Amino acid sequence: MPTLSKLVCAALTCLAVQLPAHADNTDGSFQTASSFSWWGGDKSANNNATGGSGVFGGRSLSVDGLINSAKNLIGLPYRAGGTSPTSGFDCSGFVQYVFKHAANVDLPRTSRDMAQVGQSVSRDNLRPGDMVFFAHTHGGGNRISHVGVYVGEGRFIHSPSTGKTIQINSMDSGYWSSKFVTARRVTD
Repeated sequence: MPTLSKLVCAALTCLAVQLPAHADNTDGSFQTASSFSWWGGDKSANNNATGGSGVFGGRSLSVDGLINSAKNLIGLPYRAGGTSPTSGFDCSGFVQYVFKHAANVDLPRTSRDMAQVGQSVSRDNLRPGDMVFFAHTHGGGNRISHVGVYVGEGRFIHSPSTGKTIQINSMDSGYWSSKFVTARRVTD
């Protein structure tokens, strides 16, 4: 069962990840909470974040906001079929939730369907915010059955399996390295 503080943090993340760029915002533009000063306005001109941003379907997507939103859910439980911080997440429910709430990007519900969205990316060209796909089930082959979000430095965040919680793992570990199938980019 997630702690109350984790649930509150997840709820606040959903509310605060995107803030209107200005009070008189009429163009629908948003900025991430990480580029907004809670005590006095826009600090985006001084934002030296390395993740950058991209565009998906005409919408701006902050990779830093996406990664921070995902990291705020670390420790929440895996739950088969789960799609929310209150009940837990399965792998695709987690990725779908993060992209929707951090960037207003609608993704399909299953990892297999998500692997058809965006641009194909080779493992050597991964960037933070890319979706990474694995053959996670028994029986071998390249049948996609697991998804996570690449966070950089050879690591990805995901909701792994029953009895585990959302966590960051190395893609170079023996298990995950051998299960990698493909990656997709929807951030530009």
